[in-house]
Amino acid sequence: MNLESLGQIVGIAGGAAAAFHFAVLRPLQDSINELRDLIRETRKEARISTEKIQKLEVATARIEERVEHIEHQGDIQ
Repeated sequence: MNLESLGQIVGIAGGAAAAFHFAVLRPLQDSINELRDLIRETRKEARISTEKIQKLEVATARIEERVEHIEHQGDIQ
């Protein structure tokens, strides 16, 4: 194998590597980045939903206490 053949092989391998990068790796990285962003958004929405649920649970507990208090006052009269 002479130097010219080696240069051709290196050139072909480099071209193949570049084609693989642009055809496979770059779209794969873009997809990974999109999924990462979706996961962040989903976590944020889940946290907000959890906070809303907790607030509703507190409000429900207060309402139940008031209802019990009113029922108890009705029993007294």
